[in-house]
Amino acid sequence: MWTYLIHNQIIVLCRTLSRDSNLSGRADIVALDIIEYDNKNNRIGYLEFTGELHDAIFFETTLWSSYLYLRKLKEYYSSAYFKGDDIRELLDDLERYKMFINKKYIVDYNALIGFLKNNKVERVAFEGD
Repeated sequence: MWTYLIHNQIIVLCRTLSRDSNLSGRADIVALDIIEYDNKNNRIGYLEFTGELHDAIFFETTLWSSYLYLRKLKEYYSSAYFKGDDIRELLDDLERYKMFINKKYIVDYNALIGFLKNNKVERVAFEGD
């Protein structure tokens, strides 16, 4: 499946994985919305954090629980917010956790990291249903 996202006023077409394996034994779940805001609280980016990627991070191992900022994203149906240094700490956790990600999901995982590295971002919202 392909998804449009807006990043720095540019519309980009990106690949979203379709669910071909049920890692957690759960029914299909919708994606978290990742929304970036600048210092004037303008929305400057959007990315879909798919259920497949979430499962690859949180259900293939339990090692995620050792990462303070990453574990804030575990509850898929709640929201998490990061700003300032917390965004950098989340990025550090994601970079250090990368070695545990199934190779099947590494492209999408790296896309998430790249998306969060936007220097204009002041605040990031991970919003669930």
